[in-house]
Amino acid sequence: MSKYKDDLEAAQERIRALENQVAELKGEHAQAVAAPPNVAEAPPVKKVTKANKTGCALSGVTVVVLIFLLVSCSTRACIACDSEVTDPALAAVNKCDAVRAELGDDIGWSMMGCSNYRSRSGGDPLNGGCHSSASYSVPISGSKGRGTYSFSSSSPPGKPNKFNGGWVWVPSGKNISINADGTCK
Repeated sequence: MSKYKDDLEAAQERIRALENQVAELKGEHAQAVAAPPNVAEAPPVKKVTKANKTGCALSGVTVVVLIFLLVSCSTRACIACDSEVTDPALAAVNKCDAVRAELGDDIGWSMMGCSNYRSRSGGDPLNGGCHSSASYSVPISGSKGRGTYSFSSSSPPGKPNKFNGGWVWVPSGKNISINADGTCK
Protein backbone atom coordinates (compact mmCIF):
# COMPACT_ATOMS: atom_id res chain seq x y z
CA MET A 1 0.00 0.00 0.00
CA SER A 2 2.84 2.39 0.80
CA LYS A 3 4.35 1.82 -2.67
CA TYR A 4 1.14 3.09 -4.28
CA LYS A 5 1.10 6.06 -1.91
CA ASP A 6 4.73 6.88 -2.81
CA ASP A 7 3.94 6.59 -6.53
CA LEU A 8 0.92 8.87 -6.10
CA GLU A 9 2.90 11.50 -4.24
CA ALA A 10 5.66 11.39 -6.87
CA ALA A 11 3.10 11.86 -9.64
CA GLN A 12 1.52 14.79 -7.82
CA GLU A 13 4.93 16.43 -7.44
CA ARG A 14 5.61 15.99 -11.18
CA ILE A 15 2.25 17.58 -11.98
CA ARG A 16 3.02 20.59 -9.76
CA ALA A 17 6.45 20.99 -11.38
CA LEU A 18 4.90 20.86 -14.87
CA GLU A 19 2.23 23.40 -13.87
CA ASN A 20 4.99 25.74 -12.68
CA GLN A 21 6.86 25.34 -15.97
CA VAL A 22 3.70 26.10 -17.95
CA ALA A 23 3.04 29.19 -15.85
CA GLU A 24 6.63 30.43 -16.42
CA LEU A 25 6.31 29.90 -20.18
CA LYS A 26 3.11 31.94 -20.20
CA GLY A 27 4.93 34.71 -18.38
CA GLU A 28 3.02 34.36 -15.20
CA HIS A 29 4.63 34.22 -11.85
CA ALA A 30 3.62 30.97 -10.38
CA GLN A 31 3.85 30.32 -6.76
CA ALA A 32 6.85 28.21 -6.16
CA VAL A 33 5.98 24.74 -5.14
CA ALA A 34 8.68 22.98 -3.33
CA ALA A 35 9.59 19.91 -5.30
CA PRO A 36 11.90 17.28 -3.98
CA PRO A 37 15.26 17.24 -5.74
CA ASN A 38 14.71 13.74 -7.16
CA VAL A 39 11.36 14.42 -8.90
CA ALA A 40 12.92 13.73 -12.28
CA GLU A 41 14.28 10.45 -10.98
CA ALA A 42 10.96 9.24 -9.61
CA PRO A 43 9.78 6.02 -11.22
CA PRO A 44 6.85 6.34 -13.63
CA VAL A 45 3.44 5.60 -12.23
CA LYS A 46 2.13 2.30 -13.45
CA LYS A 47 -1.54 2.16 -14.25
CA VAL A 48 -3.10 -0.97 -12.82
CA THR A 49 -5.83 -2.45 -14.98
CA LYS A 50 -7.83 -5.60 -14.68
CA ALA A 51 -8.52 -7.89 -17.60
CA ASN A 52 -11.79 -7.01 -19.32
CA LYS A 53 -13.78 -10.21 -19.36
CA THR A 54 -17.07 -8.49 -20.24
CA GLY A 55 -15.83 -7.89 -23.79
CA CYS A 56 -15.60 -11.63 -24.38
CA ALA A 57 -18.98 -12.27 -22.79
CA LEU A 58 -20.56 -9.45 -24.76
CA SER A 59 -19.20 -10.74 -28.05
CA GLY A 60 -20.43 -14.24 -27.15
CA VAL A 61 -23.92 -12.89 -26.45
CA THR A 62 -23.80 -10.93 -29.71
CA VAL A 63 -22.92 -14.08 -31.65
CA VAL A 64 -25.78 -16.00 -30.01
CA VAL A 65 -28.25 -13.21 -30.84
CA LEU A 66 -27.04 -13.08 -34.45
CA ILE A 67 -27.40 -16.84 -34.81
CA PHE A 68 -30.91 -16.68 -33.33
CA LEU A 69 -31.91 -13.94 -35.76
CA LEU A 70 -30.43 -15.84 -38.69
CA VAL A 71 -32.28 -19.02 -37.76
CA SER A 72 -35.49 -17.09 -37.06
CA CYS A 73 -35.36 -15.30 -40.38
CA SER A 74 -34.56 -18.41 -42.37
CA THR A 75 -37.30 -20.37 -40.57
CA ARG A 76 -39.66 -17.46 -41.11
CA ALA A 77 -38.77 -17.34 -44.78
CA CYS A 78 -39.78 -21.01 -45.12
CA ILE A 79 -43.38 -20.12 -44.28
CA ALA A 80 -43.65 -18.89 -47.83
CA CYS A 81 -41.76 -21.81 -49.37
CA ASP A 82 -44.95 -23.46 -50.65
CA SER A 83 -45.84 -20.58 -52.92
CA GLU A 84 -48.71 -22.42 -54.63
CA VAL A 85 -50.56 -22.07 -51.31
CA THR A 86 -49.09 -19.01 -49.62
CA ASP A 87 -49.13 -16.68 -52.66
CA PRO A 88 -52.91 -17.09 -53.23
CA ALA A 89 -53.52 -16.82 -49.47
CA LEU A 90 -51.66 -13.50 -49.27
CA ALA A 91 -53.34 -12.23 -52.46
CA ALA A 92 -56.76 -13.11 -51.01
CA VAL A 93 -56.13 -11.24 -47.74
CA ASN A 94 -54.92 -8.18 -49.67
CA LYS A 95 -58.19 -8.19 -51.70
CA CYS A 96 -60.30 -7.96 -48.54
CA ASP A 97 -61.38 -4.38 -47.80
CA ALA A 98 -62.24 -5.19 -44.16
CA VAL A 99 -58.74 -6.51 -43.45
CA ARG A 100 -57.09 -3.57 -45.26
CA ALA A 101 -59.22 -1.17 -43.18
CA GLU A 102 -57.87 -2.78 -39.99
CA LEU A 103 -54.24 -3.47 -40.95
CA GLY A 104 -53.43 -1.09 -43.83
CA ASP A 105 -52.91 -1.45 -47.56
CA ASP A 106 -49.48 -3.10 -47.51
CA ILE A 107 -50.28 -6.41 -45.80
CA GLY A 108 -47.52 -9.01 -45.79
CA TRP A 109 -46.04 -11.79 -43.69
CA SER A 110 -44.81 -10.38 -40.39
CA MET A 111 -41.30 -11.11 -39.13
CA MET A 112 -42.54 -10.86 -35.53
CA GLY A 113 -44.75 -13.47 -33.94
CA CYS A 114 -45.22 -17.21 -33.92
CA SER A 115 -46.23 -19.34 -36.86
CA ASN A 116 -47.83 -22.76 -36.75
CA TYR A 117 -48.14 -25.35 -39.48
CA ARG A 118 -49.94 -28.68 -39.41
CA SER A 119 -50.43 -31.18 -42.21
CA ARG A 120 -52.04 -34.56 -42.80
CA SER A 121 -52.07 -36.97 -45.66
CA GLY A 122 -53.74 -40.27 -46.28
CA GLY A 123 -55.78 -42.31 -48.67
CA ASP A 124 -55.34 -45.36 -50.79
CA PRO A 125 -52.71 -44.97 -53.51
CA LEU A 126 -54.23 -47.88 -55.46
CA ASN A 127 -57.78 -46.52 -55.51
CA GLY A 128 -57.47 -42.85 -56.32
CA GLY A 129 -54.28 -41.72 -54.60
CA CYS A 130 -53.31 -39.87 -51.50
CA HIS A 131 -55.04 -36.77 -50.24
CA SER A 132 -53.22 -34.18 -48.11
CA SER A 133 -54.26 -31.10 -46.21
CA ALA A 134 -52.42 -28.43 -44.27
CA SER A 135 -53.33 -25.59 -41.97
CA TYR A 136 -51.30 -22.50 -41.26
CA SER A 137 -51.43 -19.79 -38.62
CA VAL A 138 -49.12 -16.94 -39.57
CA PRO A 139 -48.64 -13.38 -38.25
CA ILE A 140 -49.38 -10.67 -40.80
CA SER A 141 -48.90 -6.93 -40.59
CA GLY A 142 -49.60 -3.76 -42.48
CA SER A 143 -48.98 -0.05 -42.02
CA LYS A 144 -51.80 0.28 -39.47
CA GLY A 145 -51.47 -2.88 -37.39
CA ARG A 146 -50.86 -6.57 -36.97
CA GLY A 147 -53.03 -9.67 -37.00
CA THR A 148 -53.00 -13.44 -37.30
CA TYR A 149 -53.96 -15.18 -40.53
CA SER A 150 -55.16 -18.78 -40.23
CA PHE A 151 -55.77 -20.56 -43.52
CA SER A 152 -55.76 -24.03 -45.02
CA SER A 153 -54.86 -25.87 -48.17
CA SER A 154 -55.62 -29.26 -49.62
CA SER A 155 -54.32 -31.50 -52.31
CA PRO A 156 -56.80 -33.92 -53.87
CA PRO A 157 -55.32 -37.11 -55.33
CA GLY A 158 -53.23 -36.33 -58.39
CA LYS A 159 -53.84 -32.57 -58.22
CA PRO A 160 -51.69 -29.66 -56.94
CA ASN A 161 -52.18 -27.93 -53.59
CA LYS A 162 -54.87 -25.27 -53.51
CA PHE A 163 -55.72 -22.50 -51.08
CA ASN A 164 -59.06 -23.21 -49.33
CA GLY A 165 -59.59 -19.95 -47.45
CA GLY A 166 -59.25 -18.94 -43.84
CA TRP A 167 -59.80 -16.10 -41.42
CA VAL A 168 -57.89 -13.13 -40.05
CA TRP A 169 -57.95 -12.14 -36.40
CA VAL A 170 -57.28 -8.43 -35.84
CA PRO A 171 -56.54 -6.72 -32.50
CA SER A 172 -59.96 -5.05 -32.40
CA GLY A 173 -61.28 -8.56 -31.73
CA LYS A 174 -62.81 -9.18 -35.13
CA ASN A 175 -62.45 -12.42 -37.06
CA ILE A 176 -62.72 -11.75 -40.78
CA SER A 177 -63.44 -14.75 -43.03
CA ILE A 178 -61.42 -15.01 -46.23
CA ASN A 179 -62.80 -17.20 -49.03
CA ALA A 180 -60.64 -19.04 -51.56
CA ASP A 181 -61.66 -16.58 -54.28
CA GLY A 182 -60.58 -13.55 -52.18
CA THR A 183 -64.01 -12.43 -51.08
CA CYS A 184 -64.42 -11.79 -47.36
CA LYS A 185 -67.01 -11.21 -44.67
